[in-house]
Amino acid sequence: MPPKDADYTALAFSSLASLLGCGNSSDRLACMRSQPTSALLSGQQNISSGFSPTVNGKIVFSNYPARASAGNFIRKPLLICNTDYEAGLFQTIITVAGGAQQPVSSWDIFNDTVFNCPAAARANFSLANHVPTWPYRWFGNFGNTRLTSYPDSGAYHAFELPVLFGNFPSRGGVLDSTPEEVAIGSYPRGAWAAFAKKSSVWIKHPQWWMANIRGAR
Repeated sequence: MPPKDADYTALAFSSLASLLGCGNSSDRLACMRSQPTSALLSGQQNISSGFSPTVNGKIVFSNYPARASAGNFIRKPLLICNTDYEAGLFQTIITVAGGAQQPVSSWDIFNDTVFNCPAAARANFSLANHVPTWPYRWFGNFGNTRLTSYPDSGAYHAFELPVLFGNFPSRGGVLDSTPEEVAIGSYPRGAWAAFAKKSSVWIKHPQWWMANIRGAR
């Protein structure tokens, strides 16, 4: 989902403003801000143009690979992760809920193109510019958070969040979390907390890193 240019986003705003009766207002922005959230959400579903980050050359850029190659980014320690099969969520939605069939090979390509390769490239850009970088991949696949068994949803997009934060599904018929699953979730919690607290210390004192991960668990 590439960012939209300014003209596209302006068209989306104008269309929504007209739909909500703000198109001819002397201050369309003020008029739109006075609309209830429900009206904005409902109106957005009825316009063909959607909203997304907009390229403005200040916050969102159009040339990220070139900027990254030149080291033109904030050089702070980086912790980056993706799940092993991010595509599993979208495959399940489209195949099971939508009834559309696509070959597994196309989902593998999607998984690499949209998730695995960009995450690896981002980590490599930081490493090439001597920025401390810790990438990891989430492989966990547990019964109580699995979407489907056939096709196997795998370690899908956002799969790690219930495990990471300990808010496992509890509706009827869902399997209980296992002790191993709970233990696995506690480890990245400690790693994330240690990274946020003292990421600069990791560079010179890896023994501090290990001790604080254990302590945060």
